[in-house]
Amino acid sequence: MTHSVFHHARILTLSIFGLVSAVAVAAAPGGCSHSDAVTPKAELIDNASQALSIGSLESIDGTYTNCIERTGSWSLATQVGATLTNAALSVVQSDPTCALSVTAIHTASTLYETNTPIPLTSAYQTTASSFSTTGSSPWLFYANAKMSPANFSADFTVTVLYSDNPNEAAPTQNNPSFASWTSSAVGTGVPSPDYTLADDIIVTADLSSNVSSATGSIDLTFVTQAGEDYVVDLGTLPATPTYDDITTAFSGGTALSGTPPSVAASVFALTGNTLPLVRTLIVRHTVSGVSAYETFKITFAQVQLLTDGASCGASSECSSTFCVTDVCCNTACLTGSCVTGTCM
Repeated sequence: MTHSVFHHARILTLSIFGLVSAVAVAAAPGGCSHSDAVTPKAELIDNASQALSIGSLESIDGTYTNCIERTGSWSLATQVGATLTNAALSVVQSDPTCALSVTAIHTASTLYETNTPIPLTSAYQTTASSFSTTGSSPWLFYANAKMSPANFSADFTVTVLYSDNPNEAAPTQNNPSFASWTSSAVGTGVPSPDYTLADDIIVTADLSSNVSSATGSIDLTFVTQAGEDYVVDLGTLPATPTYDDITTAFSGGTALSGTPPSVAASVFALTGNTLPLVRTLIVRHTVSGVSAYETFKITFAQVQLLTDGASCGASSECSSTFCVTDVCCNTACLTGSCVTGTCM
């Protein structure tokens, strides 16, 4: 959506950052064993700005590296009833050498692979991995992942962050016997806030795009899902923010009052600065400590001067600096007429 006020365009981009979590239930089998195994919980964070065309993610595939009594590939369900390609993921408790990597993601009908497997550690990787049906471009979405606890001291959680805008084992014992636990996932979701935005902000800037004043306000209107907290980010978010970027920006943003608030132009800190400026209004909804966000990215663009032939109200509006009989003209045209933008 583009708005033009005083030759100033405000470009609004709506993004929804929803969080979907899957909680695994672990059960120990009967019989004797010499060591316990820990099993994962799956947690999906959906950062897509719109519904992914690939559909809902149902399971994750990966590989074991240097794991006790574990080798090859594993699978982890993120949806109830998902069909797994490999045996369910489990790791011997406190295995000191075991390393896991995510290599593929499944929907109900399609396998998506990456040529950059994601190592599972206690933190997200610096760069997200891209996924496609062939493991090479064109890429269809991006994902990152981490797990906790990363030392396998207890049942662990694998968290996969995904968005569209990104070996053989080396056993330490000979023929040990281990208990295997199984898990099944039950999906629960935190809905993203849902609002529409109406704005009445008027920004005045000179020909160098220096803002001299900003008046009016932006108002949110509830649609289907309310949020509890609201902030304005003053340009710290990257162009394609991750869920963690949104969380960090929310913590450091300018808090707003009201449910929902009316946001005065002064909150956006425009006056005295030079266009273009980017501000983001962030709405948060939280259930049991799990948050989902809706963001409104507002780009205050540079002053756009009118070309010759365009209707004008003042010479300062024209790139030629000449407004003749309400038309931008190529010259001052003191003795002729200027209907088409060229003095005749």
